[in-house]
Amino acid sequence: MPVTTRDYERIAGEYLSHWVDKGRVEGLAVGLAEGRVRGLAEGETKGVAKGEAKAILAVLRTRGIAISSESEDRISQCTDLGLLDLWIRKAVTATSVDELFD
Repeated sequence: MPVTTRDYERIAGEYLSHWVDKGRVEGLAVGLAEGRVRGLAEGETKGVAKGEAKAILAVLRTRGIAISSESEDRISQCTDLGLLDLWIRKAVTATSVDELFD
């Protein structure tokens, strides 16, 4: 019985489907690993920012400086670590919350 074009297409399809499936599995594994690393990094950054904000608020409260709810929200919701670091340094000598934001 002669081999037809359809036979070649079927055989090629079976062969290629193995590689396509393998690529999907490997791609999924790589994507999950990259997503996990990115998620951990984002979580760590958010955790550090939250801790910095709490420290700023603690310093201001310890120094007896009044903090409006708007200022507390602004500090608590900030995720810019550089800005939070600046605010912590200013909180040590500021006489009002507004001085942090100048």
